[in-house]
Order: sequence, then structure tokens, then C-alpha cells
Amino acid sequence: MEYIDYVNQASKLISPLTAIFLGALPVLAILFVVLRTQSYHIPLTLLWRIVGGKKEINDKLLADFLDERNAIMKFRTLTGLKIRTKQEMLALIQWAAKHNEDIDDVKRCGHYFKLSEPGNITSPNRLGSIALLLAVFALGIVTAGMVASTGIDDGLYTTTKSKTWFFASSQKTITGLWGNNKISESDCAKPTLPATGFSPGDAQIFCKFFKQANYPKVISDSVSEQRMLFLFLSAYVGVFLFITVRFLQRRISAKEMIDRQKARH
Repeated sequence: MEYIDYVNQASKLISPLTAIFLGALPVLAILFVVLRTQSYHIPLTLLWRIVGGKKEINDKLLADFLDERNAIMKFRTLTGLKIRTKQEMLALIQWAAKHNEDIDDVKRCGHYFKLSEPGNITSPNRLGSIALLLAVFALGIVTAGMVASTGIDDGLYTTTKSKTWFFASSQKTITGLWGNNKISESDCAKPTLPATGFSPGDAQIFCKFFKQANYPKVISDSVSEQRMLFLFLSAYVGVFLFITVRFLQRRISAKEMIDRQKARH
């Protein structure tokens, strides 16, 4: 394959990364709990139980302190709310019950809801919400395009010197990236190469490309690797789409809670 540079070598990178990811799952789980609770209390408690066993603490003051810490950490883990003290936790629960709000609704407001002062909700500005909505649409289109690209049956390549991007099919037909140029094996068999839209140098390379004995397998392997690449890219962009949606959701939830509380009063 001296005339062609592959574009898609993603599978050679993705396969070992998958094995590393699976092996790192326990570490990722611990990291998730630490980030969600903003504390090392839970993993250190588990470590202490492994080392020191499950012996009961005889000191009542220390036992009450640890029980309170465990309650706060459990509340943080289950709700995702970064409550600082037991008093804040109880005040928030009481406020939610009194104002007919669910704890999940408070969580969806994110930083717009001041946990230390339940009911103090910052109103998000309209311009920021519009910008995030446009970002969601843009990232959604890119993600959808990446996913749709996994259905392409032609291999995507580029020439080494001219950097011409093209699709090559198993039927020995090559099409330019935007579909304007096209050359097939039958064109190469003619005494004079007809106009294909490609440069003469690229057309000669394509004709040599068609003559490879393992051409069908080259295309098949290329398409498989290409699909892995697009799946990886769609997941990568999808992460940013998810994050942007969450930011937008916080703004919408905060606005909805403000409207509910105004209507209530």
C-alpha cells in the first residue's frame, strides 16, 4: 500500500484502551464517589473496615460524630447535593417539604440554588440560556452525523502527496469526499483515461490501487476500523453534548422553580 495512507487506525488504539478502562472500573467508581461527595470519607471508611475490622466504637461522642458524617456522606452520594452539615441537610429537607419541592428538583438547579439558604435561587440570564441551547443543537448535529457515518460501506482514505480525500468501494469505484469526482476500474482500462475530476497524478494512483490482489479485504478492514473510529468520536463528542445539556437543564430547572415559588406566593 505504498500509494495510500490510511486515515483510520483507530481500532489499534481503542482495543487496548477498552481493556484499560475495564480494569480501571473500580478506581473510577471510587473516584465517582469522591467527586460526588467532595470527600474521601467513604473510601477511607471502607479501607479502615478492611484493615481494622467492624469493631464497634465504645466512645459515644466519637460514634455520634461518625454516624453524623456517614449520614451526610450518604445524603451527598444519593442526592449529589454538597451539604456541609447535618443542620443544612435537615433545613433543606424541611424547606422542600414545606414548599412542595422534591430534592431532585433542588439538585437539577445546580449552583443556582444556595444550599446554605434554602429558597435563595439565582435567576439565570436569558442570553446564556440561548447560547447553551444553540450549543446543544450544534453538538447534537455533530454527534448524529458521527453515528450516521458508521453506516457508510466505503473506506475513507487520503492520498499521500496531494492529500485528496476520497471514498473507495468494494466494487472498485472511488468517489471524492463530496461526491463531485469519480473514477472506476473500467475507466482505468480505457486506452485514454477519461476526465474524472481528479488530478492526473491522483487518477494514476487510484488505477494502481485497484490492481491490488487483496483489494476487497483492504476495503473491508478499512470500513471496520472506520466504524470504530466514528463510534469513538461520537462517544467523545457525546460527552460534551451531555455536559452542555446538563448546564442548560440547570438553568431551566432554576427558572421553573422560581416560577413555581412565585405562583405559590
